[in-house]
Amino acid sequence: MDEQFNLQNKYLYNKYLHKLTKTVFLKSEIISGQYITELEQKRNKLRMIKEGMMQELLTGRIRLV
Repeated sequence: MDEQFNLQNKYLYNKYLHKLTKTVFLKSEIISGQYITELEQKRNKLRMIKEGMMQELLTGRIRLV
C-alpha cells in the first residue's frame, strides 16, 4: 500500500513539475517578446498568402470549379 502511494505521489509531483516548467518557459518567452514576434511573423505570412490567392482569383488566373 505504501509503495503504491509513493508511486502515485511521484507521478503527481512529476506532472506538477512538468506543468510548472512549461509555464515558466512560456512566461519567459512572452516576456522576452520573442513569442509575440514569431506570432506576428506567422500572421503576416498567412496574410500575404491569402492576398496572393485572392489576387489570382480576381484576375482569373485560377478558377474554382
